[in-house]
Amino acid sequence: MELILVGVVFIAFCIYFIINLLFPKKKTSFSLPSDDSPVKTPAFLPSSKSYYRRFTNNDDDHEFRSSQSAIIGDRGENQVVEDLRSKLDGNYAIFHNVVLPTNQGDTTQIDIVVLSVYGVFVLEVKNYSGWIFGKEKDSHWTQSAHGKKSRFQNPLRQNYKHTQAISFISSLPKEKIYSVVVFPSPDVEIKTEMPLNVVRSPVPYIHQFKQRVITEEQIKKLFELIFRLQKIK
Repeated sequence: MELILVGVVFIAFCIYFIINLLFPKKKTSFSLPSDDSPVKTPAFLPSSKSYYRRFTNNDDDHEFRSSQSAIIGDRGENQVVEDLRSKLDGNYAIFHNVVLPTNQGDTTQIDIVVLSVYGVFVLEVKNYSGWIFGKEKDSHWTQSAHGKKSRFQNPLRQNYKHTQAISFISSLPKEKIYSVVVFPSPDVEIKTEMPLNVVRSPVPYIHQFKQRVITEEQIKKLFELIFRLQKIK
């Protein structure tokens, strides 16, 4: 009986080996769907077809969608992306839901990255309602809504890691990478004084930067690098 079982296992292994030899699995690949929706990007950047980027790692699909596709994820982020796309001109490129490596050997997820020769803007979106209390140097801020209070990590500190990741992959100095925290909900009220980079809409904040601090070649390289890195390890 044991010999029969061993024989069955051996035959199954041989069949599996032959199948994999004849039909090898495809290597990890990157592909874009055939969507004709244009992406608003500066003229000097390579054009791509849509904000929807699909990356395949063997049998696991990791999908990154903008507000052009079905609403998946945070509606606040989708709202901010639409605000940026409608109000920023062709001098800006927008990435939504970016995963980048860090200098600590791990990865970090960034809500929105806006590339331009005027700087790189890294957006952390908090779609909260109610009252928000906090200070720039606090480790946590407080949300008061519907009679309840809850603490959350200071998004300025949270976004610091994101700006560091951009600097790490691009070698751009931190002075050219701007952290922006966005509270897009019409039902939110910030009750304490905040720095200027904590905003309801990021567009006026971004528009105030009018001096070129990054070359077109640097932005092109960063655009291509971020695009290539959108594959979860």
